Amino acid sequence: MSRLFRTAFSQEDNQPAVAAHIDPLVAELGLESATVDINEAGYEVQMAELQQEELEHAHASLEAIACSLEGLLTADERGLDRVSAEGYQHAVTAILGDSLPNPVASMESFGGESECAEATKLSLEGLKETLQKIWAGIKRSIENAIRATADFFAKLFGGVEKLQDRIKSLQQDVAEKQKAGAKSTGEFKVPGVDALQLSGKVDKKVIEDGARVVMANVADTADALQTAAEDYYKGLVDFYSKKPDDASGLEAEHKKAKAKVESIKISTGELPGGKAFEVSSKTEGDMETVSVPKLIDFAGKKSAPGDFKMDAFSLKDIEKLLGEAAKFADEMAKKEKRRENLKSARQDTVKAAEKLVAESDKLSDKWNQAKLNWALKSANKDFSSTIARVDGYVFSYVRALLALLNASLGTYGEASKEDNSAGSQEENDAGAKEGDDKEGEGEGEASDEGK
Repeated sequence: MSRLFRTAFSQEDNQPAVAAHIDPLVAELGLESATVDINEAGYEVQMAELQQEELEHAHASLEAIACSLEGLLTADERGLDRVSAEGYQHAVTAILGDSLPNPVASMESFGGESECAEATKLSLEGLKETLQKIWAGIKRSIENAIRATADFFAKLFGGVEKLQDRIKSLQQDVAEKQKAGAKSTGEFKVPGVDALQLSGKVDKKVIEDGARVVMANVADTADALQTAAEDYYKGLVDFYSKKPDDASGLEAEHKKAKAKVESIKISTGELPGGKAFEVSSKTEGDMETVSVPKLIDFAGKKSAPGDFKMDAFSLKDIEKLLGEAAKFADEMAKKEKRRENLKSARQDTVKAAEKLVAESDKLSDKWNQAKLNWALKSANKDFSSTIARVDGYVFSYVRALLALLNASLGTYGEASKEDNSAGSQEENDAGAKEGDDKEGEGEGEASDEGK
């Protein structure tokens, strides 16, 4: 008896695990909520990126004006006359607007020759102070960008979990409909058609090709960019730490990183949803910054009709696309730690560059202010916002694909009436035959008893 009990309990413990049923409505609402959070975080990344770009542009433009003014004073101690000063003042206003006071002295300051020289020197000092303020603003914008990107990736990977749940709930639905022998009623209205269309078209081939391109090629582009970014940041940190006085060596290091980024195979054609990668030209020259590919709206973007309809996918095709989406989501979930590493790599590079500038008085004559500023800008190069945009684009595409597959599944009801009635008739016939057999057996038994 004890052996029987042990066997029974052993069988109970070794029962195969049954996948928990996922409520499709809960999964869909969870994914929608996560998508809202991801979109909001993505907007913050874009705003932080734009702020940094605008400040860096202002810094570069104002720096050029300061260099011009410094060169003018070196060539002619008398400095600016009133007309030239007015031109400088307008140029600075065009850059700063009303965000900061104009550092060029007032026109009244440019009177006699000695006054012009003094006003020009004051203007140059004011420009340098303004450049310091802008640089402080750039540093704050970089900190904001790093925080915004970290928040985005946290929201994104939380959303990937919701994506996985939604995929599983749809796979359950497909399995149930396959088991029931469900038939499609025909066409369905495509939800989120703009995210899936290619050149204004949406059909079975566009969806299948688009899914393959987005979930493989585009996602791989983000990973390749991260590899290049990590190598780039590491190279700069090592350089700043070990060979800070080798200006030509830094340029070589930079060009090596630049070549690696440019070697990434990126499709410049149209992507689903009217997106495309913008790749900067490969012009060579000293003191260049690395050109990071950008994900932008395709120049010839078209829109599909809002009430677009298409024929339902077969259950087999839906199952296949869901399987591909599931593999992608599983792979994406593994990248969370790697994306966090990008944040650390960038922060380390910024710190190393700032230390280099702080110790600039120890550097050789090969280093001038322009190269120091260039080193800082190189360290501040932002790969993470592009990677965030690419990851966000892929997530949005997969979400739109799931919405389409769900709408296609909605055309499948239970098994058709003909199938049900045929099945019922078969059951009735089988039941009748079983009854006849039992009746025959009964008669046989009665006969035997009579004997």
